[in-house]
Amino acid sequence: MIKYFIYLFLATVLCLPSSGFSADRDYLGTPGSEKAAERALEWLAKNQLEDGSFGKATLGTNAAIVGFAGLAFLAGGSVPGRGKYGKNVKIAGDYIASIQSKDSKTYGLFGRTMYEHGFATVAICEIYGMSRNEAYKKVVQDAVNLILICQNQKGGWRYSPRIADDDVTVTSCQVQALRAARDVGIVIPKETIEKATAYLLSCSAANGSMSYQPGQGGGGIERTGAGVLSLMALGDYTSKEVEKGADFVLKSGASEASNHYFYGLYYCNQVMFQKGGEYWKNWYSQVRETLVAIQKGDGSFTSNQYGTVYATALGAIALELPNGYLPLFER
Repeated sequence: MIKYFIYLFLATVLCLPSSGFSADRDYLGTPGSEKAAERALEWLAKNQLEDGSFGKATLGTNAAIVGFAGLAFLAGGSVPGRGKYGKNVKIAGDYIASIQSKDSKTYGLFGRTMYEHGFATVAICEIYGMSRNEAYKKVVQDAVNLILICQNQKGGWRYSPRIADDDVTVTSCQVQALRAARDVGIVIPKETIEKATAYLLSCSAANGSMSYQPGQGGGGIERTGAGVLSLMALGDYTSKEVEKGADFVLKSGASEASNHYFYGLYYCNQVMFQKGGEYWKNWYSQVRETLVAIQKGDGSFTSNQYGTVYATALGAIALELPNGYLPLFER
């Protein structure tokens, strides 16, 4: 498996497609979706505080949610200190770095859970990669070190920042963080990669979906998108589990009625983007139109469970995906 990971890194650097990856991706943005993306970014910028957080808004100080906002600004073409939202990216990164734990028991942790930590690590890696701000380098390394020491023997991770049991959703966001870290030069041990890959493969059910934990049967579209994209991040584009998982996502479709709609789009959109061709066309055209239709008049999106900042940031990322600006999205 490590040979795939190395090849994937070279393919990314050289902007060449890796084995099993389709570069056949039409630009599927429209004037309407582009305008919707800009309105979402404007809402985020208007509601971001000077410290980089979103204050008293639902989950407004959560490191993962601030990280999603930072990723949205990056995906819109801004980088730390440059572009229309350059300041917003920078202060998002500064906020994430500022709340990293220095406690000996949780050293390197962003927030309280590995969920929050994983997504925040993705964001700080991307912000570091776009800025090469040396102040972020140790922050990134400490975040990665925590992930590495919390992996269990089966290759998975769980909610708490310690070795425990495991599930595919928490494991997926750690894998995404490790891939983002690898792309900015952090060394990830071969054993970590191989164990994570084996764990994700063990969660694949007969119908192509991903179970919550190994052997529990099928799962939903959001969980499946997370698991499949994470296998791709580890270099696996061609296994039967990846192929069947992508087919399951495409056939299932995304439902805006789901409490996890925006979370699912974060993963599933990228799976279809990586697959390209008819997968990308058939999937994204519907997603794009749904997002444009459900956007609020002020440019925001809403999630009853996780709040407006969360939904608006992930909605913006979904609308911006055709641009391919983030290294995380470009394989």
